[in-house]
Amino acid sequence: MPRTELTPYDIEFDNGNVARYLRAPKGAAAKEIVEALKIKKPSAVLTVIGGAKGLDGDARLQLRSLFSRGVARAVYERACLVVTGGTDFGIMQMMGQGIADRGRSAPCIGVVPSELVQVPGGPPPTEDRHHVPLEPHHSHFVLVEGENWGDETETMYRLVRHLAEGVPSVSILANGGRVAKKELLYCVRQQRPVIVLEGSGRLADEVAALWKAHQQAKKGEADPETQTLLDRLGKDPDMQEIIEEGKITLFPVTEKPARLESLIHKLLPTALIDDTDLLKTAWQQFAIFDETANRKSHQFRRMRQWILWVGILAVIFAVASSTMEPAYWGSVAHRLWPALSAGRWAQILKQGIHIIALLLPVTGSVLLAGANRFNPGENWVALRGGAEDIKKEIFRYRARVYPYDQQDRTEKLARKIEQIGNRVMGGNVNKHELVDYDGPLPPHYGYRDEGDDGFSPLDGDTYLKHRLQNQIDFFERKGRAMYGKIKRWQWGIYLSGGVGTFLGLLGLDAFIAITTSMGAALASYMEMVQAEATLRGYNETAQILRGIRARWISANATPLSPAQRQRAFHKMVEDTEHALVTERAGWIDEMNQALQEFQPQTETVSSGVEVPPSV
Repeated sequence: MPRTELTPYDIEFDNGNVARYLRAPKGAAAKEIVEALKIKKPSAVLTVIGGAKGLDGDARLQLRSLFSRGVARAVYERACLVVTGGTDFGIMQMMGQGIADRGRSAPCIGVVPSELVQVPGGPPPTEDRHHVPLEPHHSHFVLVEGENWGDETETMYRLVRHLAEGVPSVSILANGGRVAKKELLYCVRQQRPVIVLEGSGRLADEVAALWKAHQQAKKGEADPETQTLLDRLGKDPDMQEIIEEGKITLFPVTEKPARLESLIHKLLPTALIDDTDLLKTAWQQFAIFDETANRKSHQFRRMRQWILWVGILAVIFAVASSTMEPAYWGSVAHRLWPALSAGRWAQILKQGIHIIALLLPVTGSVLLAGANRFNPGENWVALRGGAEDIKKEIFRYRARVYPYDQQDRTEKLARKIEQIGNRVMGGNVNKHELVDYDGPLPPHYGYRDEGDDGFSPLDGDTYLKHRLQNQIDFFERKGRAMYGKIKRWQWGIYLSGGVGTFLGLLGLDAFIAITTSMGAALASYMEMVQAEATLRGYNETAQILRGIRARWISANATPLSPAQRQRAFHKMVEDTEHALVTERAGWIDEMNQALQEFQPQTETVSSGVEVPPSV
């Protein structure tokens, strides 16, 4: 289809508002209209249907209050783009004035038949007939080729469908007649939620009455009056489609504007907002904390292992210094290196072992002082906790559970990520360098399910797969690995004790100190990494998560209403994240306690084990 040349013009109203408009043929593409008017992609779309014909003073005041204090406020807070019939009458006038009262903060597009409106300062209509004024607070107008009301409807809803692609939208019906019914049918066919202002007259009240009758019939409660309405509905195919297939919500005009505002927010699910950049920021913060935590963990374990090994070597050299026969080992060295005499070799070996025996405890003390100064263990625990807290918030956000089920969910996630970051960096972590992460997002952490893109919204099945089942697998595998390590460490402790006992039976009491230091080092390391407590936490959490999985599978197999299924899904998310938080909090407390208790243990090991006086 050839591209239509659409020329935009600026018009200025008497109130000083400058709006942009163009004339469009009936077949004009919505995309071309949007490009010509330079309309930006909205975060939500709201359409206004109907009028205010035949309303008395009180009803008109109620309707005006709903639009100025309810609809307009929701439009402002939700940054909606509004589409109306564009004329300076009825609810279009109320909508325009309501937006103006809030500083014209939202784009408002009026779509009208070109031959029925008067454009201030614009080209005159082709025929001399009665023309209606344009509403002077709108930001844009599309004058569709046409001489009758309704000629603009097809173009209007082609435009609405294009603007609402990928973003939430809602329609409001007040009053209305033949043209409004045609617009309402478009909304139903485009599967757009419709708020019907019951009590606003004409079409809105007819739809409300027929919708109630249809609901009563579905419950088997149809009385004669209801049956009369249903018979009338059966003779009107368009109205029947509206009532049976429309996503209709009734709202009495006597209700407070704040409740209408809340209803609009509820019907505009913010999950449709493109929040990829926000989630990328959250994943980036997670990746920095996660990678830095991994490095600090490696540094902590490596430094503590060196301290323990230095302690063991200190004991070995202390025993060697006390038990070695210099003359014997000097003769052995002389045979291997005859350049020095056996006596000289004996002197060198004795002095060398003695010096090393003195240096090793000093080296252990230096390593321990460095470990306590740079404190990689405490930083590791803080960073790991922060990384997991961010990951928890990301999954809760993607699952749209409280508080991320509200209109300001993006702001709440941003504030939460900032709070977590400030908490982590408020301790000793801010004295150390963080990793400059520039890898893929989300990062390839731990046991992440590679089938999860990290950004898409999650329902019950995808949350189960990408989060719950993933964590069950994680704890089961980590539990098996930890159990294997504990067995090896415990056998090492038992073996050290057995060898020590055997040496005692042989009368080699001095060498018992070596086996004792090895057993003590293994026991100290197990205590440092909280091996048994960690294994217990892994197993308990895995069992809790398996129970949550079983409950969801059971609920999924049970016939539930959409609302019940949603509640079951949210319960699964809340229970899962609570279980993970509880496990992590217990691990952090135990690790912090172990880090405080580990210092005197390492000092004892690194300073050597007392050699029996008989040696």
